Amino acid sequence: MGDQPLLLVHGAWHGAWCWRPLQQRLDALGIVSSAIDLPGHGSRPRAPWRVRWQDYIDAVCNAALAFATPPIVVGHSMGGGIITSVAALAPDAFAAMIYVAAFVPQPGESILSLAKQGQPLEGARLNLLRGHVSMSPEAAGNTFFHDCPSADHWASQIQPQPIRPTMKPTTGAVTKTPRYYVQCLRDRAISPELQERMAMRAGIEQVHTLDCGHSPFLARTEQLAAIIAEIREVVQSA
Repeated sequence: MGDQPLLLVHGAWHGAWCWRPLQQRLDALGIVSSAIDLPGHGSRPRAPWRVRWQDYIDAVCNAALAFATPPIVVGHSMGGGIITSVAALAPDAFAAMIYVAAFVPQPGESILSLAKQGQPLEGARLNLLRGHVSMSPEAAGNTFFHDCPSADHWASQIQPQPIRPTMKPTTGAVTKTPRYYVQCLRDRAISPELQERMAMRAGIEQVHTLDCGHSPFLARTEQLAAIIAEIREVVQSA
């Protein structure tokens, strides 16, 4: 299938910035990657109440189509739900899918409904008037980056998460695209048990584990890069 590029899709409260250390490691391994900001995140600001689930899907579809060959997509946290919907709507968009501590919704499930199956997020504050859920840097540090170098820096990058797209029932999860899961065993955002359960019911047989929290691209950069490189070799040899 040739050299497969990677498309990196961030999760809630995050932006493309969270992938930078991993991208540096991937560059050193000779692996091309592209990280995008979803609408309403990072360099793509938008009023939270104007951000829809379809906007996320369109952004990832457009990014995938920009490659000369279908990329291997990596979805973190909420990003797992997005790539699942994209694969259901556009089965040939990706060469393979890698879920990293990510939601894997079944037909009709929303990100919010899945999140409620896990532990409550420390410090998450719903603001219906503004249409978002905010987290203080301290709460974000404890939840997402507790085992990461420069945790305070990364926590300061967090932005309010639009609530509207997280409430949208997702498209079906049935896909022919090869799928892999990276489970994080000390995750404080999505419990390891919920991660395992979502992967199993989705029929994802290839599950890798990392002894870290919710942000392995920061806490276990080299190990995550090695797992992704290994999966990429398997996909390219298929």
